[in-house]
Amino acid sequence: MKIPLNVLIVEDCEDDALLLLHELERGDYQIKSKRIDTAEDMKAALKYNSWDIILSDYAMPNFSAPEALSVLHEKKLDLPFIVTSNAIGEERAAALMKEGAHDFVFKNNLSRLLPIVIRELHEAEVRSARRRAEKEIKQHKTRLKLLLQLNQMVDLPEDEILKFVLWKLVDITQSQCCCISMMDNDGEIFCTKHYKPGKESSIDGKLFQQTMGKFSPWLKAIKKRKRLIINNDRSLEAFKEIYPDKRLNLIRFMAVPIFEKEHLVCIGWFVNKKKNYTSNDALTVTSILNETYQIVQRRRLFEMVKKAKDQWEMTFNNTLELIALLDAQKNILRCNKSFTEILGIVPDKVSKKTCHQIFACPKTMFKECLKGEEHEITKEIINAKTGQLQWFYLHCHPIADKKESIIIGTDVTALKKTSKHLEESRYELNKRLQELEKFYEMAVGRELKMKTLKKEISALKTKIAKGGR
Repeated sequence: MKIPLNVLIVEDCEDDALLLLHELERGDYQIKSKRIDTAEDMKAALKYNSWDIILSDYAMPNFSAPEALSVLHEKKLDLPFIVTSNAIGEERAAALMKEGAHDFVFKNNLSRLLPIVIRELHEAEVRSARRRAEKEIKQHKTRLKLLLQLNQMVDLPEDEILKFVLWKLVDITQSQCCCISMMDNDGEIFCTKHYKPGKESSIDGKLFQQTMGKFSPWLKAIKKRKRLIINNDRSLEAFKEIYPDKRLNLIRFMAVPIFEKEHLVCIGWFVNKKKNYTSNDALTVTSILNETYQIVQRRRLFEMVKKAKDQWEMTFNNTLELIALLDAQKNILRCNKSFTEILGIVPDKVSKKTCHQIFACPKTMFKECLKGEEHEITKEIINAKTGQLQWFYLHCHPIADKKESIIIGTDVTALKKTSKHLEESRYELNKRLQELEKFYEMAVGRELKMKTLKKEISALKTKIAKGGR
């Protein structure tokens, strides 16, 4: 199969151009060519067509090889430029090569043309490959630098992180508009940010995002978990039909999805009107978006943990119970505010004491505690803050595989006072009951004596009555 070769011939003589083409046809090429002989025609040809090599006559009525070389340099294109002429001396040829021409061939010796073309096409491909490699290396360094910067921004607010990423991605991809959307595992969008540099772009990021949700090429791409790159305006007709802002003109865009396992978690949209997007752009965006999503997720997780920690700290320090965490030797690792205030211990010196030293627990109980056994005791403690005597129910139980433990002291003073009051009331009631029982016994004994006395009086009366007769 022949190799396609697009040749731009700068030549005023059509016969000479045909001779050049005839010589090239000896190679394994499928040639497409165009002949021009003015600067305007050359500029148009370079603007609207893609060329592999340029063959230029040295001198023409309206144009010349030096002028053609100047036009090529203005366009900043790296194409093999070969001069063909019979009216050029070695000095002129050398001067042209210093200006950027790659070689020259005399028209009366065209047998050298094909080998030179093959050589220059190969060298042009080498230069192109080198430029691509240098560009990829530069992009890779840029990507690494950005990733390092991102990892240093983990403590910054989420908005600042995304604003920085959007700004960098717009610069890297040379876009006019950029949007990032992030979703949770349920598909709910928790964050959407848009960025347009200055007033250069009239594209509405939110409107563009909503339209993309109805754009069938994107829906097909997302179903296959692929990126979508469109650089051809013909492919955008369907998009323009559903895009509400009819002022939208020629655009190119790229959409990059990020997945975590089976879930779509992030989408980046990029739009511009000038530069074609490449797979290398998509690769760069993918790595940066993936890292950005991970950092944002770590940031959100950090905020959740911090909030939970703050809530725990607030509860820990504001509860009225005495709470202390103990190590395996029952040294106090940490205690709450109530613990230090009630016991009158300086917070900095708490860690140098054991619970046995603070509460004066029995040695047997302390030994059981060292074994990781659970125990409880009620102790009298003078409140260092108020000077009042309080009773605390102390409960120590192991945690973390019995290597550490926690002791919780609950104020049971009111309960103790109530219990004492109940005991005193019970004592008074018992005492009153005993008094009543004694009184009852005395009252019952008196009543019995009265009954006996009445019987005796009644008997005497009967006896007297009988004796009187």
